[in-house]
Amino acid sequence: IYDTGEEGIRLRKLVADAKKNGAYLLLGGLGIEEAKNLRRVALKVGVPVGILAPMHRPRMSFKHIYYLWPSPEWEAEQSAYAAKEMGFGNLGFLSARDSVGIRQKEAFISASKESHPLPVKVGHYDPESRTLESDLRLFFRLVPSMNPAFRRHVGRYGKSGWKTFTPNLAMDLLYIADGEVRGALVASYLPYLNVVPRNSTIMNQIGLRTRYGGKIPSLVQVFGSFGWNKRDLSVRGGEATEGALVLTMCPPHDEAIPETFQKSFIQPFQNKRGRPPTKTAKIAYDIAEYISQATSNHLNSHGPNGTLHLQGELKEGICGPAHMRNDGVLEREVSLFRASGGGFDLEPW
Repeated sequence: IYDTGEEGIRLRKLVADAKKNGAYLLLGGLGIEEAKNLRRVALKVGVPVGILAPMHRPRMSFKHIYYLWPSPEWEAEQSAYAAKEMGFGNLGFLSARDSVGIRQKEAFISASKESHPLPVKVGHYDPESRTLESDLRLFFRLVPSMNPAFRRHVGRYGKSGWKTFTPNLAMDLLYIADGEVRGALVASYLPYLNVVPRNSTIMNQIGLRTRYGGKIPSLVQVFGSFGWNKRDLSVRGGEATEGALVLTMCPPHDEAIPETFQKSFIQPFQNKRGRPPTKTAKIAYDIAEYISQATSNHLNSHGPNGTLHLQGELKEGICGPAHMRNDGVLEREVSLFRASGGGFDLEPW
C-alpha cells in the first residue's frame, strides 16, 4: 500500500516500479482526483488499474481501466431505468446544488431519454442552507409570481392560502438524489407544502378529498437514492417516507444476506468491530471477491504472461451478483424495496 501523493514524479515512479516488479493490477484512487491521476499515469506506463473511487466512466473507455466502485451517476442511471420500467410517465428530480448533484442530474436525464424518452422536471437545493423551503417552493412553483392559480388562492385566503393551496404536479414520481439524512429531510417538507406522497398502490380517495378541502390532490411517488435503505428512515422523514421506493444493491437488512456470507463476513466483522458492517464494507468485500476470482481465472487460462483482464462474473455476493461490462464498469444487480412500517418490503417490478 502506497500513498501516491500528488501527480508527479513520485506517482510515475511508483507505477513504473510496480510494472517492473511484475504487478498484474493496480488498485487505488480512493478520491476522484487521485483516481484520475492514477488512471492517467497507468495508461502511459501500461499497467491495468482497478479504480476504487466512485468515479463514473467517461464517454471514451480505456482498455484495462476498470471502474469497481458504484458511482453516484450510475445510481442515478439505474433509478431512471427503474422508474421507466415501473411505468411512470412524468419524472421529477431533486438533488443538492453541488458538483455531485449536477452530475447525477445529467446521468438521470440521459438515462430517461433512452428508448422512449420521458419528461423530467429538475430542481436543486442549497446543501448548506438551514432551511430548504425556498428552493422547494421554487421547484413546486409555490411562488405567486410563478403560478397564477397560487397567486389567486393567496389573494383570496391571505396568509392561510400559503398553507392550504394544493399544487397540481406535472410528475408522478420524484427521485431525490441524496443520502438518507438530507434526502429524508427533503421528503419531510412535502406534506408541509401539500405535496402528497403516495404511500401505497391504492390511496383512499374519499379521505384525501375530505382532507384537502374537496379536491383530490396530485399524488407523487417518492423515490429515494441507494442510501435510503436504513432502518431509521421513517424517523428522519416521517410520513413522507412511508411508502417510498428505494433501489439498492445490498439488502436493507443483514438477515436477508445468504448464510454463506453471514458466517464468512457478517458475523466475524460484528465480533471484531462490535457493530454490523456498513454498506461500504459489504461492497468492498464483494469487490475483493470479484478481483480474486477474476485474477485466478486469468492466471489459470494465460499463466503469468500477458496483460491481466478483469472480465468475469461474481455469481453470488453480499450485495448480489456482479459482472464486468465491456466498457470496464463492474455492473451490479439491483433490487427494489418499499419503505413500510419502519422496515422495507421487497417490491416486485
